[in-house]
Amino acid sequence: MERKGGGKVWRSGETRFCTDIFAFAITLWELFTIPYTHPYSSWKAYKVKEKVMTGYRLPSPSDMPEPIVTMMRRCWDQDPSKRPTAKQAREYLEEVHQNFAIDRSTGNSTHTAVPSSRSSVLTTSSEASSISNRETTLSRDSVPKRRSASGSSAKMISKTGNYRRVSM
Repeated sequence: MERKGGGKVWRSGETRFCTDIFAFAITLWELFTIPYTHPYSSWKAYKVKEKVMTGYRLPSPSDMPEPIVTMMRRCWDQDPSKRPTAKQAREYLEEVHQNFAIDRSTGNSTHTAVPSSRSSVLTTSSEASSISNRETTLSRDSVPKRRSASGSSAKMISKTGNYRRVSM
């Protein structure tokens, strides 16, 4: 949690829901930055602390969809009171998911840039009007695929540490 906790943890030593939300933002970043060693990998812990406490945030991954960028930025807001609650984050992600549609005939997926303007979970009223006018199309290829080379099976590690082959 040292590199994921944010300024609140370093200032007071206290962890609360807002620090969990900050860590969630780092996790979102990690999901779109694989492979990586760890966030802020080239910095010593004191440098991470100094930079985060003065407002530095990791750059948004180039292939991260705009709705997730919006979520990530809100979750690691410098002011913990401006971060969404876990419930608000979940509701926002559910709305993003509902807006995600797959055209089964072509296999392409389309996605509204950010949930509709009626969603106030993560948007202010001024942002909502500009957001509702933007749309981004994502191809299915922009989502990483997790398949084995053969496409039919993969090795899994059982609880005992032994490999076993499973069908995909």
